[in-house]
Amino acid sequence: MYLYYRPFEVIQVPCNTITKRQNEWLGTQINMLWKGSAETLTIYAVVTQQKWYSQFDEIGSTKHTMTITLPESPNSFTPIGFKAFLPLSGCEPKSGYGIKWNLDKYGEYGALNVLTVISSAASLQVSGIELT
Repeated sequence: MYLYYRPFEVIQVPCNTITKRQNEWLGTQINMLWKGSAETLTIYAVVTQQKWYSQFDEIGSTKHTMTITLPESPNSFTPIGFKAFLPLSGCEPKSGYGIKWNLDKYGEYGALNVLTVISSAASLQVSGIELT
C-alpha cells in the first residue's frame, strides 16, 4: 500500500481471519511502501467492532500506540512494516471484530469481520452417557 490521505474514512485493506481467546493477545502487522524524507509519526492499532453509527468503533482497552520513524527514501519505495500486540481481555466473546491502524496524517486502514474472540473460561461439553 502507498501512504496517502483520505479524510474521514477508513480504507479497507486485505487481512486474514483468526480466532483467539479473551486471555490472549492479538499480534498484528501493517505492511506498506514508503517514499519521502525521514518522518516521525505517532500511530496506533486497535480492535474494532461494528456499531450502527460506525463500521470501526474502537475498543479502547485494546489500543496500542507507538512512535515510529519512517526512513529517508527520496527516490524509490522502501517496504516497511510495524507490529503491535493488542490485549483481548476487554472484548466480549463473539465474532465480527475488526482491526484498524491509524497512521497519523496518512489516514486509517482496517479490515472488518476478521477476528473471533472466544471465552477463556473453562468449559465442559458432555457428548453423551453410556450404559452397559
